[in-house]
Amino acid sequence: MASNQVFGQDTELLKSKLVDAIQAAHLRHVESQRVSGQAGQSHYGLIWKSLPVDCVNAIQEQWANAGKVQPGRAGYHLPVLQDTVIFPWRPRGGGDPRSTLFITSPSRGGLWTLTPHAQGMLELGGFDVAAPDSDPEPELHEVVEFAEVEHLRVVIVAVESDMSRLRKITWGVVKPEIDGTLHFADPEVLYLADDLSVTPDSKASTARAAIEQHTFASGLAPQPIVRKRETGTGDE
Repeated sequence: MASNQVFGQDTELLKSKLVDAIQAAHLRHVESQRVSGQAGQSHYGLIWKSLPVDCVNAIQEQWANAGKVQPGRAGYHLPVLQDTVIFPWRPRGGGDPRSTLFITSPSRGGLWTLTPHAQGMLELGGFDVAAPDSDPEPELHEVVEFAEVEHLRVVIVAVESDMSRLRKITWGVVKPEIDGTLHFADPEVLYLADDLSVTPDSKASTARAAIEQHTFASGLAPQPIVRKRETGTGDE
């Protein structure tokens, strides 16, 4: 299922909340790097720790039924909404999420084995799950069986950024590739830096400018004009 359909009527609001949370985290870590006075991006690079926390908070503030899950032994939790786990991910160095290795730990590899919470998927009514002598309701068996074969969908929110700027935010339902990268099903750009935005008008302007600025250096030089030499009849 495409990412723009997974969350139904909540999709547009969710996209807005995620972009706001990521932009705030970016600005906060840029300031942290600046205040540190250190060269490089050691402070900014810690944004990977903040993104899951910020996104969990943003989603749970808006949706009371949103949960969170800890993948394996990871030191963070991820938001869960509508049977979908949402992973805000800044690829190493803020690079291209399509070519950057994602599965670098068992915790990440286990994302596709997370199951919906069985008890939360049915109304228990008067059934007391704490009573050791009670026989489970038939519905509970069905839910547990369903949870054993149904996995949470995984949506990656990829953040391409560095200390200088936030370039791009892309999200999409993903599946793992054999080489440890991700396959995005119908990815959608949620945010794009102004100077990276390309419209039909800007494409036409760029093409016109290229034509106007055409020089010998950017193409073949014109062929020289060759005239037939006239042979003189008088003394030189």
